[in-house]
Amino acid sequence: MKKLVVLMLSAILFTFCFGTAAYAVEPRWSNTGSIVYGINVESSAGDHAYIGVTGKIGTSRIECEIDIYRQVGSDWVYVTGDTDAVDDGALDFEVHFTGISGQYYKAEFTVTVYRNGTSEVIELTEYKTCP
Repeated sequence: MKKLVVLMLSAILFTFCFGTAAYAVEPRWSNTGSIVYGINVESSAGDHAYIGVTGKIGTSRIECEIDIYRQVGSDWVYVTGDTDAVDDGALDFEVHFTGISGQYYKAEFTVTVYRNGTSEVIELTEYKTCP
C-alpha cells in the first residue's frame, strides 16, 4: 500500500512538473518569428498600444490592426484604432490614445504575416488599468 501511495504521488508530481513547463514554450508559428505587444499608460511616450512583429526568413509582408477599447459596465466601448502594413520582414507600430485614470482598457491586435505564398493570422489581446 505504501509503495502504491509513493507511486501515485510521484506520478502526480511528474505530471505537474511537465504540465507547468509546457506553458513556457513559445508558440510555433509558421511565418512569424517573434511578437512583442502591450499597452502603456502614463509613460513618457503617452498612452499607447504597441506591437513589434518579426517574420521568419522569406517574409514578404506584415499587416497589423490595433483596436483599443474601454470597459463601461459589462460593455467594451471603442476608443480608437489604426492599421499599418510593410512589405518587409519587420513591423513596429503603435496607436496613441488618452487614458482616463481608473478605467480598464483592452487592445486587440490582429497580425497577418505573409511568407512563401501563405498568410498566417495571429490575434492577441492585452488588458491594462490606467492609474
